[in-house]
Amino acid sequence: MSPTSNGYFDYSYETTPMEKVYAFDPVPAGMDSVQTCLILGGQANFWSHIDRTEARIDQQIYPRLIALSEALWSPLNSKNYRDFQNRLNQGKGWLNRSDVPTDHN
Repeated sequence: MSPTSNGYFDYSYETTPMEKVYAFDPVPAGMDSVQTCLILGGQANFWSHIDRTEARIDQQIYPRLIALSEALWSPLNSKNYRDFQNRLNQGKGWLNRSDVPTDHN
């Protein structure tokens, strides 16, 4: 599953904020168990013809890719955006040392 609403990182942070990415559930509401079994997971997308510099690509992808990773790997009942933000803040040093911008809304 890869809807534009949550998984296209070439969109601005205003259009696709990190909290919206973190809230992504690849299984849409109302699906029965047969349909649910057909969903393998989710993915992030980025059309690199829009932003071709490494710095600009990094800015669009990170830290939303981290939020999507946790959203896809975590059971819905254990997800907590505030807790995620706290843990992300602890890891921002690594991103910053790698020259990846982390100050997004």
